[in-house]
Amino acid sequence: MSWENNSRVLDYARNRALRIYPALIVCTLTGVANVFIVGYLSNDTATIPKFIAWVLGQITIAQFFSPRFIRGYGTGAFNGNLGTATTELQFYVLAPITYMLFRLKQRTPRSTNVILGFLIFLFVLANAEFNRRDGQQVDLIYMKVLDVSFIPWFYMFLLGVLVQRNFDQIPPFVRGRALLFGVTYVAAALFVRDKLNWRVSNAIHPLLFLILATFVLSCAYTAPMMAVRLLRRNDYSYGIYI
Repeated sequence: MSWENNSRVLDYARNRALRIYPALIVCTLTGVANVFIVGYLSNDTATIPKFIAWVLGQITIAQFFSPRFIRGYGTGAFNGNLGTATTELQFYVLAPITYMLFRLKQRTPRSTNVILGFLIFLFVLANAEFNRRDGQQVDLIYMKVLDVSFIPWFYMFLLGVLVQRNFDQIPPFVRGRALLFGVTYVAAALFVRDKLNWRVSNAIHPLLFLILATFVLSCAYTAPMMAVRLLRRNDYSYGIYI
């Protein structure tokens, strides 16, 4: 939607940067301050160049970078959620490229849906192949690179694009049904985990992801005025994420 509202590359890039980096930098520096306050690095061997390189990675595009000197902090990651930030930043770059490559803004809704559906199918196959190799515990550098690339996860973003392009048709399907879809997701997750050995964690199965995404959307359309009263029309989603 951001690209559709303003398809000038520089404006789009500026808007995305202002959306992401100020809060990310504040969050990272607050975390770094906490690392020093608790005395974690007092007896460690982290050199100043390595420390600076790590901080720069956290506030640019290498949030997945976790050097040995920080792996004993907290749960083993400085901020585990930010491990996906590198991938999400790739999504923001790929959004205008995908739109321009397939001329999505100029196509009819039906044609756009067909193209997006085909791309989702291709990247679901890529996700399946990645998970197959990952399940074999192949400890190769290219697998680690793939894990933080857009390739195994781009189908998730494209599904979001498909929903956004057809947003007027979504509310009647999900309105007031958060409990229904929530129970459905929990039941499905337990069943496929125990009976089919599907993954339900970071490498979630695409079908299970579809149910989870539907549940999230249904939450937005269930008791919406409660959110208005509590949040006062402010968007806290990114703040919660980081």
